[in-house]
Amino acid sequence: MSCVISPSSTIPVGIIGFGAFGRLIAKHLERHFPLHAYDPALPQVDDTQTSRGPLGSLLLQGEGQGEVCDLSGDGPRLAPTLSVKATMFTHLAGTTGPLSWKEKDRVRCATSPEMDHISPQPSPSRRGSSAAPHVEPPWIQGTAVEQMCESSGPQGAREAGARLGSLAKAAACPVVVLAAPVSKLAEVVSAIGPHLRPGALVLDVGSVKMVAARIMAEGLPDHVEIVATHPLFGPQSARSGVRGLKIAVCPIRGRGGWRAAAFLCKHLGLDVILTDPEAHDRAVASVQGLTRLIAKVFVEMEPLPTRMTTKSFDLLMQAVGMVRHDAPEVFDAIERANPYAADVRRRFFAHASRLETELSAHGADAAG
Repeated sequence: MSCVISPSSTIPVGIIGFGAFGRLIAKHLERHFPLHAYDPALPQVDDTQTSRGPLGSLLLQGEGQGEVCDLSGDGPRLAPTLSVKATMFTHLAGTTGPLSWKEKDRVRCATSPEMDHISPQPSPSRRGSSAAPHVEPPWIQGTAVEQMCESSGPQGAREAGARLGSLAKAAACPVVVLAAPVSKLAEVVSAIGPHLRPGALVLDVGSVKMVAARIMAEGLPDHVEIVATHPLFGPQSARSGVRGLKIAVCPIRGRGGWRAAAFLCKHLGLDVILTDPEAHDRAVASVQGLTRLIAKVFVEMEPLPTRMTTKSFDLLMQAVGMVRHDAPEVFDAIERANPYAADVRRRFFAHASRLETELSAHGADAAG
């Protein structure tokens, strides 16, 4: 069904962190939901003030901002993420209707075919070991479900950007997106805990999922649902829109994972990859880790030719350009927070070293 979304009838979405990727999230969600954002690096403003424009953010300059995920103009190829999905999760709650066969084909499982039938077990929580009673998430209760539909009405257009306000305001939303670096995630999780409402959906958008999933499962109250996501694109590759780009979705606690995947696919046109944190990190250790290593070397070798080049060289430089301005925290998270990155680095440098040895030996033979 289709209806006009307005602040009085729509489930709000909170965004914790409003840097480059936080703003990208707001850009794609503003016409669907009223957005409430908080970032400690920004001046505190009244909750009714709407802010747009290039706001800086210490919190969001790190990993998990989308730039972290950019590998090429076409997006990375993860064979087995955005914030934007957060809004989709809300839409997911059953109002989206069943997926068409074409749409189902675009929601792919990166692990076992049974993944979609797995009911994640509650994880231990610092807030108590006993399982909390089931609370129907507010984003799928009653008539709210009927209000969560695609909107292109005038009210959605007027809701430009996000309303900057307090942490409590953003964290009290039914859907909360943690657009913060992995290095800051534990601090953010601890801060929002007291403000989260029962049944809320909390998701992160970082590029490392095992660490993020553990932090959220152990640190968030038992009465919230958790989904770890990774948009496999960033502001540069999403300049022309997010349709057709990829996002990894890892259900951690509750039923929000599949609903989020359905919304992301059906309403945002994203290519959703349902996976688990371990499978994600194994793949991304190569997908992101190698890209960053190669980009670092290319940048160190500059200046490089810009006029007499080949198409393949131009494509390599395009990939380098998409990650060259990543904050140091981004590179650190990808290469150090991912438990599988070290092995990928070792294999890469071992092959490079062997190739150098072979080429040097052949060069010496030719000279002799």
